[in-house]
Amino acid sequence: MKIIIVSHGDFANGILSAANMIVGDKDSVKTVSLKPLDSPDSLKERIIKNIADEDNDYIIFTDIPYGTPYNVVCSLTRDYKFEHFSGINLAILLDAILSKDTMSSNDFIKKIENNINDYFMNPGNILKDIDNDSLCMEDVFL
Repeated sequence: MKIIIVSHGDFANGILSAANMIVGDKDSVKTVSLKPLDSPDSLKERIIKNIADEDNDYIIFTDIPYGTPYNVVCSLTRDYKFEHFSGINLAILLDAILSKDTMSSNDFIKKIENNINDYFMNPGNILKDIDNDSLCMEDVFL
């Protein structure tokens, strides 16, 4: 399975750079960025170039729901087969990179869907339930 991250500005490149720092460089992850002077059509053309290989399964992550990258990717679902998730963050990307080659495409998609709520949290809620005056998570968990 190949991963494509589509975002406004340099966010896609930045999040991939952070992921590469943690898990190493991954050739199976590509980025497509919407620049200020781009049109939706030019973004669409660049995405299509990345999903033209029909021998691969693709998952496309976009930065925010209902933004231009999201809308362009949604429009491509009429003509191309891929999975699309919006609201990418580093935790989701790392899980995707580390899991994508270890399970079937269907199991991989189910895993992402089932774990979405685990990727975003309020650590302060954890501290409220712990009888400890510490303000530092490190003191609580280490």
